[in-house]
Amino acid sequence: MEKKGQGLPLNVIIIAAIVLIVLVVLWAIFTGRMGVFSKGLTDVTKGGTCAEAGGVVKTQVDGCASGCTPVYTQLSDVSTGETCCKPSKGCLPGTYTEVGSSTPKKCEDITSEPTCTSKDCTWGPYDKSIC
Repeated sequence: MEKKGQGLPLNVIIIAAIVLIVLVVLWAIFTGRMGVFSKGLTDVTKGGTCAEAGGVVKTQVDGCASGCTPVYTQLSDVSTGETCCKPSKGCLPGTYTEVGSSTPKKCEDITSEPTCTSKDCTWGPYDKSIC
């Protein structure tokens, strides 16, 4: 009479390994991103008012204009039915000329900071008045 050794089937071992890898990846994502999230939240909520956070108060009906983003936090000067709109960063208005071309192009059409600065345009927050 032959005795067979008791053991786990191969598919159970593979599934357990996959589950373990998924758990490690989830752990890495959440522990690595929590610091980035809390820093961003602190930057937005430095001030107790919308003005101190770098924004302007608008009604929720009007909303934030193009080039502005809403600030989602509790601020002392923002009441029910209002929102705080903060200017987004982007390539500020101006013109540049490509090498070999005589036609000026608009800086504000550029969407990335490295390209904006390489064209001698200015990257920064838009003016509050546009919000």
